[in-house]
Amino acid sequence: MNNFDQQIQDLQFQIDQLTQKFEMHQHNGSDAQRIQLKDIFDMFQTVNAVPTAVPKTAYDQIKIYTNSTTYRLYWYDFVNSVWHYINASA
Repeated sequence: MNNFDQQIQDLQFQIDQLTQKFEMHQHNGSDAQRIQLKDIFDMFQTVNAVPTAVPKTAYDQIKIYTNSTTYRLYWYDFVNSVWHYINASA
């Protein structure tokens, strides 16, 4: 087995371990925290213009739009190549 094959085998092992941990994850809700609006604003880019560009990364696929009176959560639909949004209130 050459070095490249060994690296692939090692990576597959790591993927298998992570998959197993993910599948075994259980959550009973006892340690759940309420989501704060400020935390969501910190997670995604906030914009003051309606998004029109095709996102290049998953992070760019979600935007929070605000113009101080209107709040919208935008997400990009790669299947249909279109932005969608829902209105939100603060």
